[in-house]
Amino acid sequence: MGSRYDGCWTTLPVSRCNLESLTGTYRGPGRGSELVITVGVDSDKLTAAIGGREPTPFQFVGGTTFERGNSRITFVMEAGVVDRVLVDQVSGLYVLIPETP
Repeated sequence: MGSRYDGCWTTLPVSRCNLESLTGTYRGPGRGSELVITVGVDSDKLTAAIGGREPTPFQFVGGTTFERGNSRITFVMEAGVVDRVLVDQVSGLYVLIPETP
């Protein structure tokens, strides 16, 4: 699983939080095929490559939620690590789980 969550998501600025704990590849059922997102960090911003596209930055919304345009990503934490990711797009809500190393 991923790195431990350090509990700082309710404080700002986000760059002081451990964004690295959210990085990784997440997979789950999409519309007609598997949906894969790869989450990274670039210049203290969370990035996500959804469905094989180029990574783009997502803005912090609150809690463990980030958004870009009509896409919103929420990281669900369990025992300090990412348990699943909710990807909310216009076409639906998808539940993805971390890829095991």
